[in-house]
Amino acid sequence: MATNLIEYNISLKEIERRKKAFTTLIVGIWLGLIVSVSDFITSNILQSAIFILAFSIFLYISRVLTVKSLNYFSQIRFLVNDESIERKTKKSEEIYLFKDITKLSIKRTTKGYIREIKVLLKDGNSIFINGLNDFESFMEKLINNCCKSIKIKEINEPIDFDHPFFYLFFGFIASSISTIFIRLIAGLNSSNLEIIYLSVLFYNLIISVFIILTKPVSKRFGQITQTAKKMTEGLTNSDIYESPSSYLHYILSGPRLGFGNTPFLLTLFLEI
Repeated sequence: MATNLIEYNISLKEIERRKKAFTTLIVGIWLGLIVSVSDFITSNILQSAIFILAFSIFLYISRVLTVKSLNYFSQIRFLVNDESIERKTKKSEEIYLFKDITKLSIKRTTKGYIREIKVLLKDGNSIFINGLNDFESFMEKLINNCCKSIKIKEINEPIDFDHPFFYLFFGFIASSISTIFIRLIAGLNSSNLEIIYLSVLFYNLIISVFIILTKPVSKRFGQITQTAKKMTEGLTNSDIYESPSSYLHYILSGPRLGFGNTPFLLTLFLEI
């Protein structure tokens, strides 16, 4: 019988930090756009004002969706006993047995704090855990209860993603490059535009297939529904996954290349 049940919750302080970081990213994107089209603004005031207003509304909606996703993320709880880890949300419960874990990948920040733990299971599936209170205690509990033969890998981030100016600078650079690229495309002839259009379609096809096969969101947020029977049978991932409200939903496990067209700038975001 399982004993020593310990509950780990998502850090509310970390959630607030992510919200501030995303807001900073949006400010950087907005400033990058303004600087990149400054010459157009001076010569086309009315059109520029309409465009900037529309883009600002888009960024605002992006933030609303991100805050919604973060609020959902903050509700996740992990219950750990001597035999398993249970991930609980308002809509789902999932159980992962320690005996099924084959590898742990622990990612640390430049300051030595745990950013994320990737848990690889013997059936080939994996789960990602981040943003916990008392993360070090959770890691120790995890290692002590796993088989002694499991592989443990530690990774250190190369730069300080938590620096207050990182997302401001990143947003500014990404926005500036994207805006300049779009302006260059606008000056191309029809044959070159057709090549770029087909390339974008092919890119989106590859990314769509990747998302369908790997289901990155469900690995970090959990499934929408999961029956008790499935959990007791040891299934860790069913064919029912949470559908993200937007590509921004994916940022919560952070900094890694995001997917999509316009939201691409916003998904290159938080591994927080």
